[in-house]
Amino acid sequence: MTASVQARVAQVPVGLGEVKYSSDPREALVAFGLGSCVGVAIWAPTKTLGALAHVILPTAGPNMRRDENRLKYAEFAVPAMIEELLRRGATPAELVVRIAGGAQMLRDVAASEVFNIGARNIQQVRHEIARAGLKIAGEHVLGYQGRTMSLFLRDGRVTIHSAGKTIEI
Repeated sequence: MTASVQARVAQVPVGLGEVKYSSDPREALVAFGLGSCVGVAIWAPTKTLGALAHVILPTAGPNMRRDENRLKYAEFAVPAMIEELLRRGATPAELVVRIAGGAQMLRDVAASEVFNIGARNIQQVRHEIARAGLKIAGEHVLGYQGRTMSLFLRDGRVTIHSAGKTIEI
């Protein structure tokens, strides 16, 4: 994609605990500042339809409040986004899944499973994707640096910007 085409793409921010959908080829769904959070991008090429989730935590646990945002948890966000994409006409066989994030942001407690939220988020996201019968087509996960993930609706490309570099997954 040339710089002039990229400049015409409107960035649609996907905030913490949000899932956003679009079929507008002039948009890119963007999850900024993925640290231990995980971005889940799902693309349906025949519908030019995509979704991006900004997952904060793996599971809700028994103390979840009724009015709490369920989409901040991988256990709810991933199935909800797949269900909505299918409701909008996508088929399971065409869905392309990419994930990013899950960094260990607290290096001093890296040995502690309790504080490694990033790895737990990735594990739960992978579990939910597999449970839906889908496979992950690309990922950029773990490590110690934050990332920004963008899903371009025009063609389903997913880019990751981290540490001053941009790559495509």
